[in-house]
Amino acid sequence: MNNGSLLSVTLAASVLCLTSATLAGAGGPPYDHLQCHKMRDAKGYAFNATVDLDPLLPGFPGLPVQTGCTVKIKGIELCVPVAKTVTQSDDPNPIPAVGQDLVNGFICYKMRCPAKVVTDPATGGDQFGVRDLTVSTVTKLCVPADW
Repeated sequence: MNNGSLLSVTLAASVLCLTSATLAGAGGPPYDHLQCHKMRDAKGYAFNATVDLDPLLPGFPGLPVQTGCTVKIKGIELCVPVAKTVTQSDDPNPIPAVGQDLVNGFICYKMRCPAKVVTDPATGGDQFGVRDLTVSTVTKLCVPADW
């Protein structure tokens, strides 16, 4: 998507118009983390949308395509890109994982999928250390937002 171009995402009856934006301060630390806040959706009502999900996480085994998932369209979290620096950690083996710069915030919604997923344990890690991970129930969907 080109800078300033418009992306339309349709979720059932609602259409969200999103525009990408460039981050100020390019060349500094990457804005590759999300800081999430509880939020109250001022609409005061909710409706549902049905979505299919195709995960892009080739390094984590067992995450299947999920079909027929129900999203409750009433925002529960607002996540914004942040640059993070670990100033102290008790874990002696952090992984220096660096993601891509994020250029927009996200609004998160509760969701349920008909198929329950439980993956085999896989070793993964981040800047806080290495751990064995088992993934189970889908609980929310975060979608790009603009303001």
